Amino acid sequence: MMESSAIEKILKSFTDAQLYVILLLGIGEYKPVKGRLWYQKEMYFVSNIIEVLRKSLEFEPYFIGPHSRDLEEALDQLKFYDMIQYNKNEIELTDFGKEVFGFIKNKTIDKEINAIDEIKGLFNDMSNDELLVFVYTSVDKSLITESLEYERVMRKRVPLAVNLYKKGKVSLGKAAEIAGMTVEGMMQLLKLRNLAIHG
Repeated sequence: MMESSAIEKILKSFTDAQLYVILLLGIGEYKPVKGRLWYQKEMYFVSNIIEVLRKSLEFEPYFIGPHSRDLEEALDQLKFYDMIQYNKNEIELTDFGKEVFGFIKNKTIDKEINAIDEIKGLFNDMSNDELLVFVYTSVDKSLITESLEYERVMRKRVPLAVNLYKKGKVSLGKAAEIAGMTVEGMMQLLKLRNLAIHG
């Protein structure tokens, strides 16, 4: 176990991105992030909520939607410090990373912790296509101009919207938005599939 003074010294050199990546990976009982696609998209939505990240991270169009080089560099640095590891495609904290997470978490306000927890819980168990359709119908259109997956995924937007609604991941209104339908049209579709309708 490393001395807290030594951890503090390391963290002073860290970027905001590195600190919040550790938080993302630690929150939710250290549940790993499913892969780089989920990592980039979860951090994109985290950055929309946390001002310091919104100001420091730059996202650009990429073949799978919004992408930040800063976030890739953050992973590389955290791997260098032996704070993260890869388990197949999953990204998780090492034992040292978990120790550092506890240190950072104690200095982070509850509002930010709760926001990150909500985002991770929302996205981390979505399928690849569920995640992409959510992103494609939620982000600024300028960030998806390079996406090679857009047309394929959007052809499946209706069944993907139904799946997300069934899983309780989205509201009726968001499901309709993802499907490209009115709320009334979405309600009719759900009734045809004998699915319960909730907010």
